[in-house]
Amino acid sequence: MYFCALQSKQVAINHTSGARGGMVKPCCSFTDSFELPWQHMNIKNFNNFNEMLLTPDWDKLRKSGKIMNCNRCISDEVTTNHSLRSYWNNELMDDKVQLELLHLSVDSLCNMSCLSCSPAQSSTWNKKTNLDILHKEISDSFKSNTALTDYVKEFKRVAENTDYSHLTTLKISGGEPFYSENFYWFIDHIASKIDIGQVDIWINTNASVIPKSHTWKLLGKFKSLQLDMSLDAVGEYHNYIRYGSTWNDILNFINFVNDNKHDNTTLGVHSVYSVLNYNVFEDIIKFCEHNKLTHMHSLLNWPDYLSIFNLPAEYRQKYQIEDIRMYKTNIALRNPSMVKTPTGKLGRYIELMEKENNNSLELVNAELARCIKLYNL
Repeated sequence: MYFCALQSKQVAINHTSGARGGMVKPCCSFTDSFELPWQHMNIKNFNNFNEMLLTPDWDKLRKSGKIMNCNRCISDEVTTNHSLRSYWNNELMDDKVQLELLHLSVDSLCNMSCLSCSPAQSSTWNKKTNLDILHKEISDSFKSNTALTDYVKEFKRVAENTDYSHLTTLKISGGEPFYSENFYWFIDHIASKIDIGQVDIWINTNASVIPKSHTWKLLGKFKSLQLDMSLDAVGEYHNYIRYGSTWNDILNFINFVNDNKHDNTTLGVHSVYSVLNYNVFEDIIKFCEHNKLTHMHSLLNWPDYLSIFNLPAEYRQKYQIEDIRMYKTNIALRNPSMVKTPTGKLGRYIELMEKENNNSLELVNAELARCIKLYNL
């Protein structure tokens, strides 16, 4: 088995779809620098997804073993004993090089502008009036993304020329898939090419848009349908950190799925544990338990100013949650060596976004507002 089974089975399009013209990688965690330069692996240079796995670059990657491009998984395995790599190494049993997994964003169209997001991932972010100052003071990631049209054109061309006959798993993220006409086109396209009853489909959604009827029926024909709702808070605080939707939108989406659920469907929640929700995270867990929703979480690694490790270790420990799913996160929270140096950037970011969005952290999470000032977050 190669260092990572995904290196022989999966093609992934960078989640920042269009930001760099459509970079294709072995997985969403693979970085495009370090030991294997990857920036030339661009969707515009290929005719289909299949041939990407057969390039000299991909072959060199498979023979390279543990390299710095894979630091995300290597780091995750050190801190939590689990990673994307370790999961798929248990799931995929051979080294045959063929397209079995496809992880993609059809575009970056989205109806939200979440505090943990950016213009590269959400088209709505590009409508903000304060991008220039955010780009200058907070992060390069707030550069306006104008490459969407070119990306979609190239994506459709490559998708139309791809052989999906060995495909077993399709993972789609956004933007927001159910907000995008390109998503609906792609599901129709896949269904016209292969027996989708042999394919597991995972869709990451912000759970604020009800899918179109025709496509919802098609999704019921896949081998399995996993809907992963991105929820990082509940109630009014959700409206604050995932700006652009209301909590009622989320409840309506859940009711729609429950009322129209296919036999193949699993509805769950994925949450990102960050400084934005460390003190209200238990509310998410309780919501999921009450509504019988599966729940997974991950620690936010980027951007740095949203990391929980900006807070002192002794303070973080106060918010450990006695839940088996939080076991590995609790270990990380207790680790005094897991620290970052606060820069005051989060406070400035919140100030700029509250002026833009006309809301107030003090009204929805007063303790976080106090900590931002106390620890110069």
